Amino acid sequence: MVASEISGPFTDQYPGSNGSQYAEGWSSATNLGVLRAFSQVDATTPIPEVVADGHSYWGATLQATCDPNVPGTLTTPSCLSTGQVEYDFGIRLDDALTAGNYGQYGGGAFVNYTGAGVIASMFIHDATPHPASSTTIHFYVYENVGAYFDVGADLTAQSQAQQGFATADASSTGLFSMQVVTPGGGYTSQGGVVFATSLDTVPEPGTIVAAALGCLVLLAAAWRKGQPRVF
Repeated sequence: MVASEISGPFTDQYPGSNGSQYAEGWSSATNLGVLRAFSQVDATTPIPEVVADGHSYWGATLQATCDPNVPGTLTTPSCLSTGQVEYDFGIRLDDALTAGNYGQYGGGAFVNYTGAGVIASMFIHDATPHPASSTTIHFYVYENVGAYFDVGADLTAQSQAQQGFATADASSTGLFSMQVVTPGGGYTSQGGVVFATSLDTVPEPGTIVAAALGCLVLLAAAWRKGQPRVF
């Protein structure tokens, strides 16, 4: 299984009037569950519009497990009694977006953070001049014991300007957490990846990867869709 892709870094130069057209964008996905992206443009002339973006994503296939030796597994309900494991997935987006005008047109910036696989419905959008009202989302999913399922996330930062400037800075953001709710429940993954159980913690060192991701293929035998809870 291929687990992660790193897209970027890249830098684009736009040789406008007196070299004043400038754009750059970069991104990284050095850890499963941690994404970063940055984009900045500076265009003092009205034409053409200058656009730059940074884009990164990761994905992994997991299997739901049940351990009868874990305290609480013999109680009801548990993964033994229900045959299912409940997971609490969380994503957090922290960014700084700015945009301004030199003249008539100005600039704009946005950041999108989107889940994949069983958490595809998790989505945070932030844009100037209307910042996101919330930067954290939790999503609850049940998986049958033994079932395979995919998780992943995608982060995009883009800035654009036409006689203006803009910055989309998500260079320390795009965090993911995965907490097992059901007593005795757990998960396994190729390579022994262990995800952070809280959005306030950093993933284990074993999550560091440097491979390329093809397409995520949903392998879950059955799963029940929960409702996103925004805090």
